Amino acid sequence: ATVSVLYCEEEMSFTDLLKKNSIELCWDGRGKSPFDEKTTEVVFSKTHNAVKADVMESETDKLWKQRLADNPRLFNGLKFRLDTQLAEDNHLKLMIGLTDYKSYLGTAFASDDVLQAAMTQHSHTSFHPFMSHALGVESLLLTSDNKFAFIRRSNEVSEYQGYLCGPGGHAEPKNVVENSAQLSHDEITEILSEESKKQPLLNEMFNSALDEVAEEIGIHYKTLTNLGIIGIARNTAARGKPDLLFLIKTVLTMKEIQEIYDKGEMAEKFESTDIVFVPADNKQHLLDLLEEGNVTPPSAAALICFLDSSLNPWTQRNG
Repeated sequence: ATVSVLYCEEEMSFTDLLKKNSIELCWDGRGKSPFDEKTTEVVFSKTHNAVKADVMESETDKLWKQRLADNPRLFNGLKFRLDTQLAEDNHLKLMIGLTDYKSYLGTAFASDDVLQAAMTQHSHTSFHPFMSHALGVESLLLTSDNKFAFIRRSNEVSEYQGYLCGPGGHAEPKNVVENSAQLSHDEITEILSEESKKQPLLNEMFNSALDEVAEEIGIHYKTLTNLGIIGIARNTAARGKPDLLFLIKTVLTMKEIQEIYDKGEMAEKFESTDIVFVPADNKQHLLDLLEEGNVTPPSAAALICFLDSSLNPWTQRNG
């Protein structure tokens, strides 16, 4: 399990821990307040889409058929593509395009030979332009009694079975464009490029994190507060798949969340087997969890962001 963020401008601390987990972060809070909807901007453009290459398309079709055979629950859906980002002291700009889940699997796990052929065909020296880079969202969920809630991934998911993770998934274009299933890729791109979609796009980036908590754990939205983006990570095991890392607080206690989870009424119950709580105020416990290496890359990155800002905790300033 490896995490990396491309185009980083500065290194963070926890050098040994980062090396052990193969994690680099493009932006982390480092004592600053998280980026919220007022300090985040989304710029959507078709120029932020992946470059198409015939050899990549063929590889994607082949890999998709293999994944479907292994896991019939898989389905292809539209996703946002994070091309790059610009993080300044008080402003985060996300350069977004359009992709889909099939393209993510096909490009992230293509063979090196196929990637080299695509780069040669289009005279590129980097594989980045060809990657789907489907933008994920991953959250640290903090209870009212100061515990982080993690779920253990089941064998029904496509990746990282048995690993611990925070609630996570993807921002969804279908929540921004009505009747997207009846529209072409180009039609959806044109709609998302409209100025009127700028605010709905931004809202979806933040709301999707809350959606995943509700769908994977069963907690009602009214009990949740999204404190904002605490980091951005890319997973090099998936050739740079990006995740926005959020910190979310709930008014519920560990016991209350356990009771809700045990009812099994969440929409995505199949994705996990149990829920695990870890003290958020026990730095050594969190470090030990990372040392064990059974946390998914985005969640490991989020934990390190939290640890790196523990001297100036956002949970106190925003609670």
